[in-house]
Parts: sequence; C-alpha cells; structure tokens
Amino acid sequence: MRHRGPDDEGLLAEPNAALGIRRLSIIDLDGGHQPIFNEDESIVIVFNGEIYNFLELRTQLEQEGHHFRTRTDTEVIIHLYEKYGTECLNHLRGMFAFAIYDRARRTLFIARDRIGIKPLVYSIHGTTLSFASEIKSLLLCPNVNIQLHLPALAEYLTHLYIPGENTIYKGIRRLPPAHYLIMDSNGIHIKRYWQLPHSNGYRPEEEWCEDIIEQLREAVREHLVSDVPVGAFLSGGIDSSAVSGLMSQVHNEKVRTYSIGFPQRTYSELHFARTAAKRFGTEHHEFMVEYPKPEEFLPQFVRCFSEPFADAAAVPTYLIAREASKHLKVVLSGNGGDELFAGYAKYLAEPITHLLSIVPSSVRRYFLLPVADRLRESTGIGDPVRRLRRILRYSLMPPSTRPLSWLNGFDPDMLRKLLKPEIYSELKDFDPLASLRRHFDKYPDADMLSRLLYTEFNTYLPANNLHKDDILGMAHSLEIRVPFLDHRLVELAFTIPSNLKLRGFKTKYILKKAFQDLLPAEILHRPKQGFSAPVGEWIKHELRPLCEQLFFQKNSIASSFFNTDVLRTLLNEHLHSRADHSHRLWALLIFFIWYQERH
Repeated sequence: MRHRGPDDEGLLAEPNAALGIRRLSIIDLDGGHQPIFNEDESIVIVFNGEIYNFLELRTQLEQEGHHFRTRTDTEVIIHLYEKYGTECLNHLRGMFAFAIYDRARRTLFIARDRIGIKPLVYSIHGTTLSFASEIKSLLLCPNVNIQLHLPALAEYLTHLYIPGENTIYKGIRRLPPAHYLIMDSNGIHIKRYWQLPHSNGYRPEEEWCEDIIEQLREAVREHLVSDVPVGAFLSGGIDSSAVSGLMSQVHNEKVRTYSIGFPQRTYSELHFARTAAKRFGTEHHEFMVEYPKPEEFLPQFVRCFSEPFADAAAVPTYLIAREASKHLKVVLSGNGGDELFAGYAKYLAEPITHLLSIVPSSVRRYFLLPVADRLRESTGIGDPVRRLRRILRYSLMPPSTRPLSWLNGFDPDMLRKLLKPEIYSELKDFDPLASLRRHFDKYPDADMLSRLLYTEFNTYLPANNLHKDDILGMAHSLEIRVPFLDHRLVELAFTIPSNLKLRGFKTKYILKKAFQDLLPAEILHRPKQGFSAPVGEWIKHELRPLCEQLFFQKNSIASSFFNTDVLRTLLNEHLHSRADHSHRLWALLIFFIWYQERH
C-alpha cells in the first residue's frame, strides 16, 4: 500500500497480533510515526484518516492527566480509548479507519467512521482475522477465500458498483460505515455505534439556511487542520463552489483551487469554475487534459480498485487526482451535497411520474414507449431520447418497486437474459436490490424522498462516491476531505423536511437559498452537469476492437458467464445508436479486464 502512504511505514509483530501501517504525513510530520502506544505500551494503534477536533480532545485529556509523546491526532484516539473504551467513537469528528490492539486484554478493536469516508475491509479465516484499507492487501494473505462471489457480481452488474458489505471475493467483506468490530476470547462481534436521525422538524426557512451555512462553515474550518498546504477541488457546481467560498472566508492563506477541463465541451465545466474562482479570489489552477488512450489506460485504472467498479466518473476523478497530487497532499471536495440535499435528477422521477399519470398507462405502454424505442439514442450527456425512454419505463413500474429501480446497469429481466443458465440458477433466489431495500424499508412511514435519501446515503454514497474518491485520491497519495459529510451537518440535513430539499422540480432548494448571497447566480441556477467520461463513444471507436475481442473470442471469459448472443445484441444496438448501452457495456468491459488481470 505504498501509494496510500509514501512517507513512512511501521510494523508491530507479536505472537497474537501484527499491525502494519503506511503513512501519508499530514499532521506532526516528524513525530507521528506509527504504530503509536499509550504510556505503558499496553495498548497500540494504527490509524488512517484525520480527526478534526483532536486539539480540543487533547486539551481535555491532558487536563485529566494523560501524557502525550507526539503532536499527532492518532495519539488522541488511543487515550480516548483508555478513558471510554469503544465509546471513544462518539467523541471523534473526522474520517477514520483504525485498529487498536489491547495487549493486556488480548482484544482487537477496529472501527470505521460514521459516513464511510475511509475504507476498511476484512477477512475471517479459521481463528484468524485479517484487515486492511484495500482489498489488494488481503489478496496476499494466506487462506483468504478469493473465489468469485456471484451475488456480488449480480450486484455489480445491477448498480455498476457493489453496495453493502459484499466484495467480489467470497472471503472478503467490508466493515459498514458507523460500525466497529471486536475480536477477543469470545469471538468476533460487529456493532453499529451511530444512527442517522429520521424525523423532520418545522422551522422557518431562514433558520434552516442560517444553520446550514454555519455548520458547513465550521466544518470547512475544521477540515483545514493540517501541517501541509490544503487546496480545494472546484468544479463550478454548487457544492464545490460553496466549500471554496467558505474556505476563502475562514482560511488564513490564499485559497488554492484546482479544476480539470477536457476538449469535449459537454464534459468540461471550466467556465463555471473560473467564475467561482474569480468571485472568491482564489489562486486558481486549471488542467486541460486529453483523455488517455483508453485501451492503454484501462488495465492500470482497473488495478486501482482491486475489483470491478464501473462509475464512468472515476476516469476524470483519477486524472484530476493525478494532476493535483503534483502540487499538494490535501484537497477539500464538495462530495456529499447531492445525497444530503436531493441534488440528482433521479429524484425528479417521482414528480414527473405523477404528472405522467394523467396519460393512461395503456397509452404510455402501447403507444408512447414504442414510438420512443424507435428513435435514435445518442451517448451524449442528457440525451433527451434516453431520458424519455427511461421515465416512460419508470412510470409503468409498480409503485412498490419503482423507487429502487432507477438503475444504470442491468435490471432483473436483463440480468436473467445476460447470465448463462447455470450461473443464473445459482442466483435465482438472490435479489440484487436487497442491500438497497433493507435501508429503504427501514422507515416505511417516512415520505418517499426521505426514504430514497436515506437509502442513497447508506449505499451509493459510501460504496460508490466515497470509495471512488478514496481509492483514486490515495492511488496518487492525495487525501480528499469532504466537509459536507461532517456528521453534525449530516444530522442537521436529515432533519430538514423533504419539501425544502425538492421544491416542485427544483433540486437542492434549501441549499441554494442558503448560499444565494455567496454564490454567483450563474452557478446557483445552472443545470447539474455531473462528472463523467465519454465511455459510450470510446466503445463505438477506440474500444470497439477490445470489446469484440473480449466479448466474442472463442473460449473467452465472456463465454464462461454470459450469453454471447445477448452481448452481441447489446453491442450492435449501441454501435448503431438504436440504444445507449454505454454504462452496461462499460461495466462488462471493466469486469472482463479485471478478471483477466486476476488470472
């Protein structure tokens, strides 16, 4: 894991336990060597992440008689554990994954932050527990079951990522956000230590706005704690602009912002980023990059994740992390605002469906949808034909299953046709939506948007967005911090009524109102663009030979898992613009490359 920590390494190996660490030095550059011990060396810790309130906690602990050897936030955790045991987690503000070995009690305590910003994977094999920040480390451990986990494959093809605790390997699991694991003489126990609030309260809009601004401003201030320079990713969207704007208010240095642009205008947001940078007076850096040749770039890219991961936004994330890491070690990001304040277009599906209900379902099913299916569909962002087809199909689904069916991958019927019969037979009782349904059904009396946001927060946010940022940031030794996901701001956001997040067809209504004086109107009212790559065009051109080779070669990987006739239909429909299968074909291609690399 040298890429995650190029600055230092540490190892403790004893008969009962071994703890290893690679360190990216951010706080106490010279004195923060890990593992770190308490005063009598009965307890030892390895830690990945940042604790933003560590100075406040340290002052309290020193007043109570605790003695510190370093200036690092890591040491604060171990003294908190001495005082509170596992309850120490309730006092931490930050992003973290850590392991504490209590030598006296022969107990191992590993934990992950409330939101899931920092990763933690583990494997139980016999009486041994192995754990790491990335899957690739566990692949080197003896006796870990690294057979392909078919339920995880079904989830990946459905969602384009693997939600929940599964990984693509049978013997490797993810510790969920807001959970800790204890291993002692009684075995292994996993427990949740934090819950989201789920009750809405009534307050005037102005009060909600004031609290949002104050909480985010305080989070930004705390996220600047560092002994190295801190910059910000600035896309020109509302979230990254709000973070950069508040950063310019509270930072005692000139703010450095970083944006990435592409020659394809539909994928570039540089104009909006420049507008925000000018408003806030930042030291702005732009990187205009050509996409690398995908056929050469993909193997290296796939290796970063150690398992299939098909969010097309990962490609530009990789590129901006690579460029920014040449200049600094820490950046702030606007990630999380969409999940807290209903920023995605898919949240409009229910209001649009309500409008469409004035058209009889028979007319939609037997007239409008067939007409839409005959239209040519492009791979461009926001293609109107693709949106029309999608919303018509969505409107025809049963209301009970509709909310979880806004999928970019393969729906259950497509999955059944895609997989070979012998593979599908092993999955016929498995529901790829189960990990989402578990969260969606938790609060059945809540309104629809609240249930969707709760589901997204517990699945898509940690397993897709945060996972992507951590893996690709740390692939370049770059720490990405997310002020929107300070847990106090998260708790506030989940008490705001849904009609203040989605007002009619206006997404992020209350967030936009809160920052209407800070952000330029051009940014405040711009349509959401999103971060992506032209994977659909790549498949039609540069990647077409690779797709044909991997999909249809005799005795290929594809023939082991998939019906090649279905693959041929998908590719032909895409190549001739009869349907946009960009995300599905990209997911298959990533899987094939990963599988080939694995073997």
